[in-house]
Amino acid sequence: MEAILNKFIIKNTGSLILAVACVLNVQFSINMERALAAVSEKRAQEIKTELQPLIEIVNKYYYEDVDTAKMLDEVFKSENDETGIDNIAKKFVKKLNDPYSEYYTTKELESFSRGLKGEYYGIGVEIAKDEKTGGIRITNVFDRSPAKKAKLKKGDIILKAGKKDLTRLTLAESSKYVKGKKGSKVTLTILRDKLTKKIVVERNEVVIPTVFSKTYNKGKIGYLRVSGFLENTADEFIKALDKLDSTGIEGLVIDLRDNGGGLVDTAHKMLERILPDGEEVYSFGFKDGKKEYYKTGFNKKESDRKFELPILILINGNSASASELFAGALKDHGYAETVGEVSYGKGVAQSVLEIRDKENKVIKGGIKLTTIKYYLPNGESINKTGIKPDYKIKDDIGTVKDEQLEKALQELNKMID
Repeated sequence: MEAILNKFIIKNTGSLILAVACVLNVQFSINMERALAAVSEKRAQEIKTELQPLIEIVNKYYYEDVDTAKMLDEVFKSENDETGIDNIAKKFVKKLNDPYSEYYTTKELESFSRGLKGEYYGIGVEIAKDEKTGGIRITNVFDRSPAKKAKLKKGDIILKAGKKDLTRLTLAESSKYVKGKKGSKVTLTILRDKLTKKIVVERNEVVIPTVFSKTYNKGKIGYLRVSGFLENTADEFIKALDKLDSTGIEGLVIDLRDNGGGLVDTAHKMLERILPDGEEVYSFGFKDGKKEYYKTGFNKKESDRKFELPILILINGNSASASELFAGALKDHGYAETVGEVSYGKGVAQSVLEIRDKENKVIKGGIKLTTIKYYLPNGESINKTGIKPDYKIKDDIGTVKDEQLEKALQELNKMID
């Protein structure tokens, strides 16, 4: 995916193993011999043995009770003895009917990890699903990116990547056809101003800038656009906010529109810069009914810093996960109000677990699994409901104006005048 959407990865959450770098020291061998008929009883037993570590992970860590035996039996009915073990594993995890849980091959796991660091090979755009056409709409083009060089624009709708029709695919599926090896080329069929055209883009390494800043109203109002919560985002955010603060701004707009989330640690560090120490910012609910509460100031090395100017946060239907956690925490503590549309409503979190061989040397695969429900400081779960904005307003994509931003600036001007 060109932008990491709906990714909410937890690190260091106590007793659960929730980090990308964690290791489950179990055997996950791959039998390269395949039977020729439909899944036989013998092969089914072999697969169960091979997938036992994965099955145990789902049984132990998935946030809801599921019947893994039934799930695997359903996979056996639709596959045969020639189906590879990775494909069996993928179909097994899909039986959870959870859009956020996914099995990764070794290469996919490496690619996902690079994405969290803000590095990948692709064209350098952020994307969202276009409901009208089914294509993928470009919401941002990174500076000095292959997309910028090819003159792709914000608002372009990608209908095809090569010969692949993207209008019938999910956002995640579509992104796989846009990304690719360094130096490879992809011909994109785009819709722009009601006309279709083809643009060839050469893929290259992309380092994702996640924070953009500027000022409005003659320097009185600072503006920070945050496109994702990646490993480098907190440092970018704090640096940009410090710089704006030093110029004497009197209010701040934080734009989280089309921000699908990222790392909870990153959101926590950003909240540390704004809220005083000792404030609860979120809590996690586990399968066994236990809850863990997280506050600002925990294990923080520098002295307490807080931001006391008025804040308005822009959100829309693509603001998800870490975006909602961040906005919800500031809203609950009275540090910010929200402007725009109801957010996505993703109140669950995923853990990424590696599976290695019994010698703990070779990574055999991995799984991104929903393990936790999270709650805002007021105890509310926003799962499937989202955050309702204090100032509800739609952005009319048919106009040049940004109605939501204009509303935020208008309300901030009232607060500071």
